[in-house]
Amino acid sequence: MNEYINKRINEDLYKRIRLGAVFYVIGILVSALSDDLYEHALPQIISATVFFIVLTVLRFYLPKPPEHIDATRHWRRNIAFVSMLSSVAWGAAVAWVAMHPAYDTAMQTMLLCTIAFATATAYQFCLVRTVAQINCVLFTLPFVLTIIIYQPEKYPLAIAISVYCVYLVLSAIQLQRQYLSSLNTEMGLFEAKNELKSLSLTDELTGLANRRHFRVHFSEAYSNLKSSGDNFAILLVDLDLFKRINDEYGHLVGDQCIQFVANVLQAVFTRDCDLVSRIGGEEFAVVFRCDGLHEAVVLAEKIQKRLGEDSIESAESKIKVTASIGIALTDRTLEESEHELFKRADDLLFEAKSAGRNCIKY
Repeated sequence: MNEYINKRINEDLYKRIRLGAVFYVIGILVSALSDDLYEHALPQIISATVFFIVLTVLRFYLPKPPEHIDATRHWRRNIAFVSMLSSVAWGAAVAWVAMHPAYDTAMQTMLLCTIAFATATAYQFCLVRTVAQINCVLFTLPFVLTIIIYQPEKYPLAIAISVYCVYLVLSAIQLQRQYLSSLNTEMGLFEAKNELKSLSLTDELTGLANRRHFRVHFSEAYSNLKSSGDNFAILLVDLDLFKRINDEYGHLVGDQCIQFVANVLQAVFTRDCDLVSRIGGEEFAVVFRCDGLHEAVVLAEKIQKRLGEDSIESAESKIKVTASIGIALTDRTLEESEHELFKRADDLLFEAKSAGRNCIKY
């Protein structure tokens, strides 16, 4: 089963197992007021009330769903055990009252509660269909058997409850289908949302972060700098003579050049904390942590070396791709904003292009 659906089922189970626990206690207390039952069976009422209070507390202290799939199976078995224990206890309480014809009003009250609890269980636990079906039987079967044995003249009532139990058992099948269908729809929307989010932050041609993603990450990195001792650098890369390549060889070759540079940058900057972005037509930006300017320059030189080791094949010739690079390192002695830091890197990139291209300025 899909991991997302498994997680949602566990979350819903955890909420629903806690939802109706207190109603068992209320059901016992309300039934005790019928036929002055508390005057004739006070020890039994106290015992049943205490037992259901303990079950209520137990439900609220059940652990949250685990992440690992093997632990999930064990956790679900515990959930099933607690819910079935509640059903057995309630079924036994109803059967005990049904054994005494003098408690007819109390029996009717508890029978109404039984119908309500069984119905709620079929709906609330339909996500684990077998558990819901077993609980419905455990709620109603003790009453049906007791009526047949101790009050056979009321057999139509036993038949009616049996028919309703069968209805709930069959309904649980359809309810589970509807629940899983809604989860599949929810999962589809969730995946579509993630895909749209990814598309909004990803450059389509290269698969790199786009300008929007870069701005967010750059802003976060700059903010974190104020609260930590980390330094980082921003490295701007601009393809040299890219317009000429597009004009002479066509946009398809131009796209190949863009992808080539993107691959080189990804090969050089491999850490999870490095962000490689395409922020313009032929312009790239890299935000990365570094200990000093020397480390940043070494990485920039590695970029130029890798670009020079290969070329782009076209129908007419091999195209050598070069790039100009500007590097700006954070400086705690300067009172500059993130925009000023970016402008410093951009100015250095402009110097590199003005100095004849295919060079590094820092």
